Amino acid sequence: MSSACIKCGRPLRPEPADASASARARLYGPECQRQIDAAIRILNTTTTCPVSARAAARLLATGATQRSGSAPHVYSTRSENPATPNIVYLTTPTRCTCPAAEHRPSLPTCKHLLAVVVLEA
Repeated sequence: MSSACIKCGRPLRPEPADASASARARLYGPECQRQIDAAIRILNTTTTCPVSARAAARLLATGATQRSGSAPHVYSTRSENPATPNIVYLTTPTRCTCPAAEHRPSLPTCKHLLAVVVLEA
């Protein structure tokens, strides 16, 4: 289990010894998890690319998108492609370094960008 929420950085309370595996694997505190769940519901109903919205939800659920620590509002996301597991994309709420965002800068709907928008909400 992570010792701090990856959205806000607050310490997570320890789980009881008999807690389920999913509870022990928490990445977010209860309030941040509620905010993320609400933002994902909104994304699923308002985005023009439902595939990207589902992929962003998966990135958030696995903790693949996290604050980079290099600057405020900058996040890093590990590649989900098994062929390139060491690639990390840097993302802000308005820009991403992934190939999808680089090739379509006028359509900011890559999954990394959507995940960061949810984390920034």
